[in-house]
Amino acid sequence: MFNRLLEAIRRHKSLDQLIVSVRVYREGLERLVNLRYSYIIDNPDLAKLIVDNAFSADKIVQQPLPEIK
Repeated sequence: MFNRLLEAIRRHKSLDQLIVSVRVYREGLERLVNLRYSYIIDNPDLAKLIVDNAFSADKIVQQPLPEIK
């Protein structure tokens, strides 16, 4: 993912919006989390921060899952 993001930055010089969809598995269920980054992404350090953030999505989702009846 990081290499693909760097390639997109090299090709376009910068990205001004990025949406990353991440599957998070909790309590035996799968949850899709969409992370939206809406600022200029123009260097490898920022790209690394975004990738690290996306891979920690299971920590972002702190809400308990709804009870299924």
